[in-house]
Amino acid sequence: MPDASWRLAHAKDPYNRAVSIYADLLRYRELFASLFQRDLRAKYKGSALGLLWTLALPVTLMLVYLVVFSVMWKSPTTDVDHYWLFLLCGLPPWVFFATSVQSSARSLLENASLIRKVRFPRQLVRVSIVATLLVAFAVMTASASARKRAASKRSSGSATSSRWCGIRARSCADGFAVPTSSPR
Repeated sequence: MPDASWRLAHAKDPYNRAVSIYADLLRYRELFASLFQRDLRAKYKGSALGLLWTLALPVTLMLVYLVVFSVMWKSPTTDVDHYWLFLLCGLPPWVFFATSVQSSARSLLENASLIRKVRFPRQLVRVSIVATLLVAFAVMTASASARKRAASKRSSGSATSSRWCGIRARSCADGFAVPTSSPR
């Protein structure tokens, strides 16, 4: 067992901090599951369409970008075949990343009463919010992949690229979630 001086010397190492976040996630997995379910229920509570509302944001953004760039500005970059599909495939990672960072930044304030009452690793709150938004990202990505397959005959690598994009977006969102919501 390492002594206190070793722990103090390695506590500021960013690699050890990242590993400790995921170690706490495994150690407190029941609490994480409870926080995840609570956040998921709260997000779609009272919503008649549920996850279908998640698809409205990227489609709306796609339509706005399509009108602005191709109709109003008449940009030459919009002459690409299936420009709408290009926009639709790029929006889910961006929407996931942006909403993850925004939601995790205010997560400690929104859950202040829980944090004051119970002692547990605070990063579980942030990671559970990012995991909740990952569900919406999966739905958006599946929809974009299905539309890509329908519109394009060359879609052999779309599932693999969607998975890698999801892993990268989740890693980036987790990485930005911790410093943006830390109280220091």
